[in-house]
Amino acid sequence: MLFRSVVEIASTNDRRRGIDERVSEWMKWGVKMVWVLDPHMKQAHTFEPHRSSQRLHAEQTLIGGTILWGFAVTVGDLFREPKWAAEPPPIDPSRN
Repeated sequence: MLFRSVVEIASTNDRRRGIDERVSEWMKWGVKMVWVLDPHMKQAHTFEPHRSSQRLHAEQTLIGGTILWGFAVTVGDLFREPKWAAEPPPIDPSRN
């Protein structure tokens, strides 16, 4: 087994195409947890061997389980613009 977990960002239609096949391949390779994050729909899809996949919406909590012990985040927070992105860049006094 190379990886215990995989996170894929389905940021474009190209990334969405073939995602089911990629998830199946990762599971065959022994990956224990796959998260597919969809910024357009603001959802997270979770896949684990021998369990039904889950689709989590913005108000639900994504939990790392036994692979990422102690990790938990509200799905909407994954897609929220960080505060620093909305702030103007600092002025560099040496550029005057």
